Amino acid sequence: MASSTLSIRPRPRTRRSSVRRGRPASGGIKSWSRADGDIGYAIRFRDQHGERQRIRCGLRSEGWSEERAQILLDYFLDQVQRGTYEPPPEEPLDERGGDPFFGEFATDYLMKHGITVSPNTQAFYSNMLRNHLLPEFENARLSEIVRERIGEFRRRRIELMHHIRVANDRGIVLRQSDNRPLKLSEKTINHSIDVLHLVLAEACRRDSIAISKNHAHDPQLHVTVPKKTVRDWLEGDEVQLLFEVAHNADAGVHTRTIAKAAEIRRLREEVGLTVVETARALRISRSTIWYLEDAARRARPRVSQTRTIVALLSASGARNTEICLLRPIDLDFVHHKIRVSRSKTRKGVREIDMTPWAEEQLRAWVDALGDAYELEAPLFLNRRGRSFNKDTLNNLLQRVQKAALDELRRRRLPPLTVHVTAHVFRRTYIAHMLEAGAPLSYVQEQVGHEDSRTTIEIYDRILRTRDRRQHGAAFDTIMRGTPSVRASQETPGGVATS
Repeated sequence: MASSTLSIRPRPRTRRSSVRRGRPASGGIKSWSRADGDIGYAIRFRDQHGERQRIRCGLRSEGWSEERAQILLDYFLDQVQRGTYEPPPEEPLDERGGDPFFGEFATDYLMKHGITVSPNTQAFYSNMLRNHLLPEFENARLSEIVRERIGEFRRRRIELMHHIRVANDRGIVLRQSDNRPLKLSEKTINHSIDVLHLVLAEACRRDSIAISKNHAHDPQLHVTVPKKTVRDWLEGDEVQLLFEVAHNADAGVHTRTIAKAAEIRRLREEVGLTVVETARALRISRSTIWYLEDAARRARPRVSQTRTIVALLSASGARNTEICLLRPIDLDFVHHKIRVSRSKTRKGVREIDMTPWAEEQLRAWVDALGDAYELEAPLFLNRRGRSFNKDTLNNLLQRVQKAALDELRRRRLPPLTVHVTAHVFRRTYIAHMLEAGAPLSYVQEQVGHEDSRTTIEIYDRILRTRDRRQHGAAFDTIMRGTPSVRASQETPGGVATS
């Protein structure tokens, strides 16, 4: 019988103590081969008291794998880290009967159910279970999870969501234990209740568990999700504004700083004032003038990466992950193509035609890379020198939107009503390309939609907005025409002509 061990982290020898301190929990996965060719899996780790724990997972023929065993190991290591781990009962969960605890039952069921779903859905189940449901229901019996307790869970999550939003409005970022920003929305609360419903529904189907009603099966438990804005795409002038202010995100300079520096430059170059006279006119110190001029110089890079990203998003319709995975080798300037070789769908692997504007920006950015140019390296890197992911890319776009809002406020214009994300640029590309007269099949091929209905739905929504403007213009024409007709029927003295 051959055996092999996959070590997750190095495990130095230490003396046994009552409580483990100052060292992250670690463990490993053990696999073995059976005479019939099947492979078994088990996990080993030390609990918070330093005791060795070994839990048999199952056989490959039963659906187990190293990936699935790793998920179970990570779950128990998280409990060890929090000091809440308790050894599981020896008898199998299904054979024990009675009224099991939610934490044990939900973990076991979602692990088995996760084999039949995609990796993204597996990660979704793990997130909902670990970060939302277990802190509330882990040690509760399934029969104790009634509607009143679920309603109390819902109420506390709503309070936490509002608390996070109030803190964000005040510029305070609340963080989790691993230092990640704490986030919670109406959709997340509803998702957690949906997963709770999924687990309780499985409990109701099992004859060995005395649960007759799924109390999470109640639409009234869902939180009302705020409606999206009327428009989820950008007008041409809004795209141009975002492009103009995008370079501010590269230097991290506030729009008001740039505007103030422009005023200083005007007074010194056009009016001819000295530094002292300029400082007196603007009521600031001379050191502030030098600081503002230096900040303005830093805010004007020769080629802006963020500007290039905004231009590429708005003129290609590429998905956010496709932008993050883009490499110089994917840019074919000879045939004016952008090759998308890695995408979320089969239809997404495609070639996108470069518009002249996008090609101009991409050429400038590739030329600016200089010695950093590598065919297989990521085309765009964040401030830490790492490739973007969908979250960091959208965070970058949020900084661009903030700069645009500052600029609109300076111009005394209404703010943007669209929450700027990479997907908003994707819908914008579809809208403007169809409005420019491109065939529907061409636009569908460019954006990589598997179903043309998605493209049609976006275009129909945009057409309805355009129609409303035409109706309003026609109404104004009628209203403006009515007084002129009446005036033509009257004499200068106010007497109607015959």
